Amino acid sequence: MIYPGDGSNYCDMDGDHYADYIWVGPTGSIDIYINIKNAPHWSNHIGVANLNLPREGIRIADLDGDGKCDVSPCRHLVPK
Repeated sequence: MIYPGDGSNYCDMDGDHYADYIWVGPTGSIDIYINIKNAPHWSNHIGVANLNLPREGIRIADLDGDGKCDVSPCRHLVPK
């Protein structure tokens, strides 16, 4: 499944089969909170990257089949 990177997303980022919380900011900043299996708590914030791209142009999916979600910039999806 491919998720649009427009705000809040849940996807397994570390391969433990639990959905992690991913926030994509309006300018492409990506923050991840790992699911620590202690609801309603999450891990401390992990600032991953800033793609300097409107979040409409970011997709989240397991692109390489390793069981972990990947973040992909898709510049052709950015509104002109």
